[in-house]
Amino acid sequence: MEIQNDMQKIIDLFMSNVKDKEIIFLKKHCGSEGHWLEEQMGIKRNSKNEPDIFGYEMKKNSNKRITFGDFSASEYLFSKNKIIIENMNGWKKDENKISRDDFIKYFGTPNPLKNNRYSWSGKCVPVYGEWNNCGQIMYFNDNLDLCISYSFEKDFREIKNTFPIFLKEKNIVIAIWKNDKLKNHINKKFNKKGFFETLTRWSSNY
Repeated sequence: MEIQNDMQKIIDLFMSNVKDKEIIFLKKHCGSEGHWLEEQMGIKRNSKNEPDIFGYEMKKNSNKRITFGDFSASEYLFSKNKIIIENMNGWKKDENKISRDDFIKYFGTPNPLKNNRYSWSGKCVPVYGEWNNCGQIMYFNDNLDLCISYSFEKDFREIKNTFPIFLKEKNIVIAIWKNDKLKNHINKKFNKKGFFETLTRWSSNY
């Protein structure tokens, strides 16, 4: 009964505050529609790993992929302690070091709209099971850890010729999300009462 009541509350909020409403942005940015939707649904922005409203996670309907969240990996190639990555790559402890800035330059791409500032986001980050033009792929290993690997041979960017030798020798793991971290994060956010998508048409003024 409680679940049905909570579902009805969500439906009532959506019908009253979102459906057929016009969105007016003071300033458009990547997450502006999502932020407007949260405000209309009475959801306060926070960085907590928990459901958005009445035990449910809310997702905006989109023709793009729907994310399960944005959370840091267990280890990156630039991490101070990267025992798992070093073992998977067959390296000795602290054998190959790079800084966070180096990581973003090596595996990211420049943004012409921001003075060619590099970032590891967008097209340079691989989708699951496919090598991209930056020589990166996302996959699950035998332990069901989520990994991103880099291949010098599959990297079609000219900048790769400036990379250190250890990035050129073989495929290497550059980031890993351990299985238990994935379970903990996703279960906390999505495994309470589930999640729902908003389905409506809206217009925007900028």
